[in-house]
Formats: sequence, C-alpha cells, structure tokens
Amino acid sequence: PTVWLTGGSKVEHNDYTGFEYEPGVRVAWAPSTKTTVWAAGARAIRQPARLETAAGLNLATFPLDANTMETMRLVGNPNLNTEEVLDYELGYRTQLTPGVSLDATTFLSDYRRLITREPQAPVPIPGPGPVVQLLATIQNENLASALDYGGELSVNWNASSRWRISSGYSYLHMNLHFDPSSKDITSYQTSTQVPQHMFQLRSQWNLTGNWEFDQSLSFAARLMGTTIPA
Repeated sequence: PTVWLTGGSKVEHNDYTGFEYEPGVRVAWAPSTKTTVWAAGARAIRQPARLETAAGLNLATFPLDANTMETMRLVGNPNLNTEEVLDYELGYRTQLTPGVSLDATTFLSDYRRLITREPQAPVPIPGPGPVVQLLATIQNENLASALDYGGELSVNWNASSRWRISSGYSYLHMNLHFDPSSKDITSYQTSTQVPQHMFQLRSQWNLTGNWEFDQSLSFAARLMGTTIPA
C-alpha cells in the first residue's frame, strides 16, 4: 500500500523515421503520510520536420571579390534520424511541519543524434556574365549528442492562513558533444545560451476577501556562452 509503480508508452508511425516509441516508468514510495520518494525514467523523441528533410532555402548571397559571388543555401536531408533523449529523475517530497514543505529533484538527460548544420564545400554553378557563381550548401546531419544534469529545490511556507511564501532554486549543467567529422559552429552557440543558476522567491498575501498583495524576486545567472550578464 505504500509503493506505486506506473508504466506506459506512446507508439506512433511517421513517414520520416517509421515507428517510434516513447516509454516511461515511474515508482513512488511513501514511507509515511508526510514523505514521498520517487524515481522515473523515460525516452522521448523529436522526429525531423519537413524543413529539415526537404528544405531548399537561400540564406544569403554576397561577393567574395570583384569576379565571384557566393550563395549560401540550406538544404534538407531525407535520411535524418530522430533526436532522442533518455531521461532519469529522482525526487523527494516531505512535509517538515504543518506549514513547511520541501521538494527536491535531480535529473540526468542523455541526448542522442542531435541535429547539426554542416557546411559543404562550395561548388561552381552556371550563371550569366563573367562573374563566377559559387553555391555553398548547409545540410542537416545527426552529429551531436549531449549529457545534461541538474536539480531543483523548492520550499513552501504557509506563514498563516492568508500568507504563503515560496522559494525555488534550479541548477543546470550542459555537456554538448560533436562528432569529430562535424563542422557545425552555430548549434553549440545557440543551444548553450541558458543560465546555469536560477532562483525565485514569492510572497502571496490575501489581505481581505477582495485584496491581495503579492511580490516576487527572481534571479537568472549569466547566459552560458555569452557576455549577457546575470
């Protein structure tokens, strides 16, 4: 009566990668009426979009010199695989006192086959006039992976029947890896622009039946990989 086990899976078929499954399992243990410990594991996927498999989009055209023009073109890859994550979580929840509760969660996320943008060698294309036309294509490939971990901590205090104070902190550590053959220089810059530390403090006070007085204080650390300050 103190242990719950829940499992299930989503199964679907798409025209890009065929059959996909997304299973999940969760177990919870309540050693007392005030405490719960739980663990979970799941697999999730992101199937390629039409833009990534069949795109033909000119990004820019610019001169290299007086006699040469180059066009950058994004092209799709019909052989892309799904992006996949295996996620593991562990949590703890307890009622410390009648008015104070604590939640703590940790996680580990293993990302596989992440999509990268791979530049290809420029090739000449026929064009009118004496100006040489070059076409530089950028093609989507599955050449990146990541291993992220972190945690969250939340404390809630019911100071009175009308006043509630909540605080929360989160930590995220990202590890993005590229295949040695990858030449992508943009995915790392955009995917790692997140704060490693975040904190929030909120106060909710019901003054009367018709009036509330709420305040919040938030902090986000410097975006990793940028000069944007906290």
